[in-house]
Amino acid sequence: MHISRRSPITVFSISRYLLLIAGMVLFGYEVQAQTSGSLTPSGPIFINGAGRTGIIISGLKITSRRGDCVKILNSLNVTIQNSEIGPCGTNESSRPSRGIYVSGGSHIRVFDNYIHVETMASICGDSHDGIFITNSTGPVTIQGNVIAYNERNIRAWNSSNISVVGNFLLNPRGAAKCANQDNLYGHSFQAWSDDATPNSNVTFSNNYLLNSHDTTKYLYASKVSDSINFGVTKGITAQNNYVVGGDYVNGCGLIADHKADNALFTGNILSDTFNCGIGISSGSVTASNNKVLVTIPSSPAAAGITLNSSISCGPVNLSNNLAFAQQGTAASGWVQGYWSNGNCTGVTLTSNTFDVGCTPGVNCAAYAQLYPMSLTNPPPLIPPQPYRCVAASPYSSQTNYPSCLVTGKRIPRPASH
Repeated sequence: MHISRRSPITVFSISRYLLLIAGMVLFGYEVQAQTSGSLTPSGPIFINGAGRTGIIISGLKITSRRGDCVKILNSLNVTIQNSEIGPCGTNESSRPSRGIYVSGGSHIRVFDNYIHVETMASICGDSHDGIFITNSTGPVTIQGNVIAYNERNIRAWNSSNISVVGNFLLNPRGAAKCANQDNLYGHSFQAWSDDATPNSNVTFSNNYLLNSHDTTKYLYASKVSDSINFGVTKGITAQNNYVVGGDYVNGCGLIADHKADNALFTGNILSDTFNCGIGISSGSVTASNNKVLVTIPSSPAAAGITLNSSISCGPVNLSNNLAFAQQGTAASGWVQGYWSNGNCTGVTLTSNTFDVGCTPGVNCAAYAQLYPMSLTNPPPLIPPQPYRCVAASPYSSQTNYPSCLVTGKRIPRPASH
């Protein structure tokens, strides 16, 4: 169903078709679509040119057999919340099959949803992303969602003022084929752009990223490259994220990649990311109070924090970090908590504990503080920071907020953010 309206619209219930109330805004409250603790079934939603008074979509189970589940074009003040989105689109294809597609517009909010495309991209691109944001000036706020089984879980392109807070991101699937092996695997979060129009002001905080191959617990195994990837982006904050697992021999848990600049990485916990915990490849970067533990099996070149740049890099300030990484598959593998290829300038190291060439359990100081990470620094509840209520998903464990599955009650809207 296609919405192309400039008048105030509130969407509150969908079965086979959209039911709209035009010319009415519910100040201070939203109408919940779900009844008796369930979500209202819906087909795909297309919003085009929504005006400042905005649209709220809430309490729905949105699926699509052919295209994107939710498409938002050139719209202002749209909120998608308290809903389940997926499966979406066409399996083994390059047809648009995204959970939420945002092109242009601003003041877009995605709160407390379960988003799972599940269908597979036949070739790498952005056809099967969980959330894909392109050419938006923002702000775009993504908070408290459970996002799983997408080509990339969240991707921002040529956009600014993006805030991703308190989500649980699970097992990106990547694509079936890709000319570039580095793009075959997926990312849980990626901000990238054209060189001439870099992203700006991107914040990624308090998120829990899990990459697992256990298909007894999860519908699809992880196929992840970098869990958190920033490229062609200026003004980056990645803080207090919890990252577990990795798959790719060239992948990192968190990276300032090609033409990333003015980045702050602080308070992040990265466990068994296979190759690299934190990678710094370009720009000015400050990394402080991060904890990295990479145990075997890992890549033959695994490193805890690595400075590996072929272009302009620096200054780089590293302080109060703990890092351990053991290379290869054998207990005798070399320990490389920190490594630099020497191409970054203005590197400052202050009060870090980097294990290099030591023996785990004998004389590795960072290892002694971090191992096992699941006990020394337990993972957060799922999702870590809901906006208002806990998304209804198979993985939600958060107990400090109410469930989003209320029964037909009006819930006061929190103060504007």
